[in-house]
Parts: sequence; C-alpha cells; structure tokens
Amino acid sequence: MIPKNPTTKKKNKKGLTTKQQRFVDFYDGNATDAARKAGYKGNANQLHAIGAQNLQKLTIKEAIDAREKKRNKKNIADREERQGFWTDVMNMNDNTVQMRDRLKASELLGKSQADFTEKVKVDSELTLNIIKRYALAGGDIQELNDDQDDMNQIDDNEAKAISDSI
Repeated sequence: MIPKNPTTKKKNKKGLTTKQQRFVDFYDGNATDAARKAGYKGNANQLHAIGAQNLQKLTIKEAIDAREKKRNKKNIADREERQGFWTDVMNMNDNTVQMRDRLKASELLGKSQADFTEKVKVDSELTLNIIKRYALAGGDIQELNDDQDDMNQIDDNEAKAISDSI
C-alpha cells in the first residue's frame, strides 16, 4: 500500500487548490489583496509576488476569465436583446411612452440593422495620382512640371477621362 503524500494538495474540478480558488474569488484587479484574502502568508512584497505568480498560471487565468465572462454576460445586453427592447418600446401604444421615445427607438433599431446610409463626399486632388503614376513610370521632372501646369487648365470632364484611363 502506497502512503498518501501529505504535501499533495486537493484540487477542484477546475484544477485549482482551495487557496487558488479563493484567490480567483477575491481577485478584483488587485493580486496582492486577493492573495492576502485567500490566505497566503507573507509581507506585502511576498504577497505581491505570489499574486503575480498566480496570475501567470494558466488554470487561474482561465478561471478568472470564465468568472468575468459569466459576470459580464448578465450585465451587458447583446445585440439581439437591444433590438428586442427597441422594438418593444417602438411598438408601445399606451400613454407610458411618448412619441419621441418611440421614434428614437425606431431610429436606433434602424441604425443597428444598417437601414440608413450616410453619403460622404470625398474631394481629392486628381493631380496627385497622376504625378505619382507619371513619376513611377520614369517620366522627366521638367515634363512633369509642364504637364502639371497644363493640368490646371483641365475641366472636370477631362479630369474624369484622364482618371478613367489610368
């Protein structure tokens, strides 16, 4: 019969010892404080080191991440919940919701589903593209300057034709 090793620590189903699980439970961004509350012994520097070491352990990090994910899931509405809420507000016909609130809910719902598009006017210098392409093609600088002077005389239709041909 093999005697049990008294230094072997029991681990839970997540692979954490009791102290490690307590560390996870107490961790709120301050590893030193969590180590002290979990029952680790030592001065502030030692507890800081223990907390830092614990945060490096994959099983502890995964347990903290899982806890935070579960905690945040309860507090943060996902897209479907927001859309359902806005739909409910938009469809309320009683006197508890004002028309402006219903319209705002309708607007937010439309934006979340990309029903609206905004037109953005982009204005740029066509000559920059021509200069870059001309220079890359090995054009002469003097010719480039002469061409640039000529470009100032080009109307919009000619500029579009030049742009399309490039």
